[in-house]
Amino acid sequence: MRDKLSKQKKEFSDYLGKNKKFSRHTADAYVKDVEKFLNYLRGNNIKNAIDVNENIAVKYYEELKKSLKDRSIMRNLSSLRKFYDYLRESGISKGENPFKNVKHENTGNKEPQALTIREISRLFRSLKGGNFIDSRDKAMILFIYETGFRASEIAEAKVNKLNLDDATYVLGTGENKKVIPFSKKIVPALKEYLVYRDKILKKAGIKKYQNKFLFINIRGEKITRQTVYIAVQKRAEEAGLGKSVTPAVLRNSLAFHLLGSGTRGEIVKEFLRYTTLLPRYSYIPNFSRTKFEYLSTHPAFKKR
Repeated sequence: MRDKLSKQKKEFSDYLGKNKKFSRHTADAYVKDVEKFLNYLRGNNIKNAIDVNENIAVKYYEELKKSLKDRSIMRNLSSLRKFYDYLRESGISKGENPFKNVKHENTGNKEPQALTIREISRLFRSLKGGNFIDSRDKAMILFIYETGFRASEIAEAKVNKLNLDDATYVLGTGENKKVIPFSKKIVPALKEYLVYRDKILKKAGIKKYQNKFLFINIRGEKITRQTVYIAVQKRAEEAGLGKSVTPAVLRNSLAFHLLGSGTRGEIVKEFLRYTTLLPRYSYIPNFSRTKFEYLSTHPAFKKR
């Protein structure tokens, strides 16, 4: 027989889907976080969510801090505040939201993670072409580092926005349009990948004009942000870096390497498309304060 906590979770799930019109992805994330909390209550012999007070909420928050990163902690707290808002709105609970005053200070912006010059060089040397997946990942990783693109920008990149003759990519449209230059030294890797890309589309029976996305999967479909993350981490592991590497880490690495090589902050800010140069980039690791030959042809480096 379903216990009261399970019943409350089911009703909350229905509430998210029907009343608030949340996306399925958002609703699933909220419900997953709530389910985790309800299991915690069961483990502490609490059989009804309305019996939770602020002291219990704080104890659960302390448990979250032991295993989760800042972003996940904040999402969990947001989910639980939403859950208890629902219990009040539906009349199930008449008390205060126990998570109302439970706040988490984001400590993740102290110093961004980045690769050393030796590590980024090692990663680049390990990238090989020769087939579709290898050539795609090589082109993608070099392109991320050269342009400072985010994972979402890589997933949405279009073929017709890429100009290999000028080594530029047109990002955005209208007033937000920006021409992003990159080093011509990565053009051969992009060209090799595009040859394999055409073969994949042909094999899948897809005309070139039917798929406008630059980076695709083995079925000729647009890649997802998750694909970008997986590819970057996989290649970092193959290079033997022994650490977590994400597209954001590559972006941070470019910023540090440019700043450490003498590029002015305003140029880095403009190239990475920040409205202001983030304070966290004012910290330049000692490893960046050396000449990095790879950057000698980078457009932002040459403007310094």
